[in-house]
Amino acid sequence: MEDVRRILSTENGGDVTLQTNIISSILKVDSQVRNVGEGINIIRDRVCRHKVLIVLDDVDERFDFDRVFGRLDYFSTESRFIITTTDKRVLIKFDHKLYEPEEMSHEYSLMLFSKHAFGADHPPGEFLDRSEKFVEAASRLPIALKVIGSLLFRRDMKFWDAKLAELRSIHPTKVQERLRISYNELTYYEKQIFLDIACFFVGEGKEIPFYMWDGCGYHPEGGIDSLLMKSLIKINEKNQFWMHDHFRRLGEHIVHEDYPQQSFKRSRIWSNEDALEILRSGRSYYRVEALRIDMRNMIEGQDGVVPLMKKLPGLRYLEVAYGRLVGDLKEALPKLRCLRLRHCSSVPANFSMEELTVLELRGSTVKDDWKGWNGVQGARQLKVVDLSSCRDLETPPDLSRCPSLQVLNLSHCSAMKGQLPISSLTELRQLNISRTKITELSGGDNLTTKLQKLQTISALDSALTSLPADLQHLSSLKTLEWTTNSRNATNVDHNKLLFLPAGLTRLTLSRTKVANLSDLEDLEELRFEHCPPQTSILEDIARLFKLKTLMLRFSEDSSSQDDQRAITTMALPLSLTRLHVSHCIHRETSFPSLVGLTRLTELYLIEFSFLEIPSLNQLVALETLRILKAPNLVNLDGLEGLEHLIYLTFENCGALKTIPSLRASSTKLQKLVIRRCPRLTEIQEFDKLKKSLPSKLIRIRECPSLVIVDEEGSSSGQDSARTSFVSTAG
Repeated sequence: MEDVRRILSTENGGDVTLQTNIISSILKVDSQVRNVGEGINIIRDRVCRHKVLIVLDDVDERFDFDRVFGRLDYFSTESRFIITTTDKRVLIKFDHKLYEPEEMSHEYSLMLFSKHAFGADHPPGEFLDRSEKFVEAASRLPIALKVIGSLLFRRDMKFWDAKLAELRSIHPTKVQERLRISYNELTYYEKQIFLDIACFFVGEGKEIPFYMWDGCGYHPEGGIDSLLMKSLIKINEKNQFWMHDHFRRLGEHIVHEDYPQQSFKRSRIWSNEDALEILRSGRSYYRVEALRIDMRNMIEGQDGVVPLMKKLPGLRYLEVAYGRLVGDLKEALPKLRCLRLRHCSSVPANFSMEELTVLELRGSTVKDDWKGWNGVQGARQLKVVDLSSCRDLETPPDLSRCPSLQVLNLSHCSAMKGQLPISSLTELRQLNISRTKITELSGGDNLTTKLQKLQTISALDSALTSLPADLQHLSSLKTLEWTTNSRNATNVDHNKLLFLPAGLTRLTLSRTKVANLSDLEDLEELRFEHCPPQTSILEDIARLFKLKTLMLRFSEDSSSQDDQRAITTMALPLSLTRLHVSHCIHRETSFPSLVGLTRLTELYLIEFSFLEIPSLNQLVALETLRILKAPNLVNLDGLEGLEHLIYLTFENCGALKTIPSLRASSTKLQKLVIRRCPRLTEIQEFDKLKKSLPSKLIRIRECPSLVIVDEEGSSSGQDSARTSFVSTAG
């Protein structure tokens, strides 16, 4: 659980948020804890059944173990907690072992500095002496070495000497002051973006703040690139902002330092405590530019949010969660660029939207007769409208007078039905109508000629009956996701051929015939649910030379038997890294050859009738293998040669008798799961596997024929041997 300090700093709901995250992560369910007491009960009754390892990162004095977890003795004696903190006093109340990281060696410090200052492992000869001086002046602190090295990249000697003198003038213990050297070199706009990320957007997607900064004239594209180049931020694989905790604290400190005792004079307010201080006051505060408040479980101040908004005329960013926003906002918030109201029971209607670029009402109570729609229609700068999970909306909103709109998210508006007119949204990039009852994207003839900037269409589990007839002319479209739910499948013409844009990189379809799959030369991800009776699809897949992810779920009716037979001769692209095949149950099929799939790391086979998986030993990079509901599988030849396996699962394999030796992968294997394999009698060389995996997780359930032979030669059934080698975790 990362960033515990920041989670708990939200005052209201911090403990509950931490409990929710822990329960969801361990039990693998979506959970929303309502209060601390409920969270403790769930942890005691369900989480504590497991042997758990919980890492609590960046803990400070606000953390109260008993308030979050109940009592330590609720947990198994085999469970472990790891706590990271910058304050040893936090650990006094625990029976703990202390580990303090050692200082990085001079050699590695110089290498790390050089990677960022020169893009090489070692400095050029003329810079060696100065580089070593910087390493020592930075006290070999990794984050300081990265940031200072990035700051010096491609700068002249004069600049190096000036920064070295500045760095040496700072006391070695004052880490933030050292890091501030890089902050001071930023432009005004880069500083605003940096402070916004530090205070509000770590762990958030970059899209929403990008549109806000663009509306404020902060030039975010260049600003973000500059922060990345200077190693002040990162963008992770989920396209979210990440920032080292030292920089987050630096950003917060910079906001605090001018007015340490007067929160209402600061530019950014992100804690409930500071927001409440402003609520209680009757004055206007022109300096506040951005504010976040979470009103979950908050009694005081609920009715004061709208008056608060009136007192902050300089706001450009406002985020309110679980609020009840009642009152008149006429003429208020003239500078507002981004409004995010999440799960609010009421939403004000008459605030200024002239400069608004982002409107997010996710999960809030908004109806078709909301008076704010008039303001939305006049918001000509609006680029993002997110109404996801607004379950009271029945009619798609009229956004025809929002010419700048680029992102429209209506997902999970479960009551929304009918047609969605989009022909006037010529700037639209992303459209999401997943899990709605919208049946048609309307806009008259030549709809796609008006949507040439559209990049993403998401309509998963939807009621959409068709896509635009000239879809193939959407040259900018990169992602298409269209699956129909079972209630609306009969409304779709499954015999109609779908022509797709050639530039697609991600495609998800169900029950749909495709005319030109082989033309999608840039396709990297293909998910096909309920493949229709069209053998050519399987033949075309072989021509997708950039394909990395392939997921095929066959139809369960008999009409798809020809396709299921065709899989036997199907050629798989050698570029694949992930392959999922399910519901291939016709008895006359066999699995296609895996020869040449040297990049495949993940293979899922679910509900199939194959007797064997040929060429399994060819999968030299395979890390995850899951085989579920394979009643006829008897042969696993080749499994013994897979050296990189990390996760291995067999479930409901009724004919399987022997699992070959896993000796080749024993050094990397982390999890072995075997369930409901009634004829399984042998796991070859299991005693050696058990020796090499003393701390790994092995789960074996409902395998009554399995007998384990120990080193002395005596045998025992699975249940009697469980205490020695099988985890009892559920």
